[in-house]
Amino acid sequence: MRSCLENALYGLYLAQNPESRETWLRRHDSDADKKKVKSEFKIGTFLELAKTVDPSEGKVAATLYERTIDYGAHPNERALMQSLQIKHEADIIEFKTTYLDGDSDQLRFLLKTLAQVGVCTLSLFRVTYRERFDILGVTASLDHIKKGL
Repeated sequence: MRSCLENALYGLYLAQNPESRETWLRRHDSDADKKKVKSEFKIGTFLELAKTVDPSEGKVAATLYERTIDYGAHPNERALMQSLQIKHEADIIEFKTTYLDGDSDQLRFLLKTLAQVGVCTLSLFRVTYRERFDILGVTASLDHIKKGL
């Protein structure tokens, strides 16, 4: 999900800054080009751009991006503790984590976040392809879907 959001944000940035496409494509041409890419292409910059072009969707993107980090993109306590089970028996302590198990709160949270990331990603692409989204009815569909998320 994090990668999906990042790709949408990169796409938005490159659509809004076409002169940066060459910079991005030349990342591996030299050490100087690599430094230039690392300096320019930062997630914070992309999230600020998203908030500028669509304040509501930019805020959603930022929230979802942080959530993907908090719940699994990086090793941390939230990612671990949401599914950790500790079992004490005599001289043995057993640690168990479950993923995508049954009808758990974690699974429902994951599925809702997955849907939110999908809708947010499409909404970010809509900024660039507004006319096409409108013609195809995607805008109306997104607006309808967002009401339940």
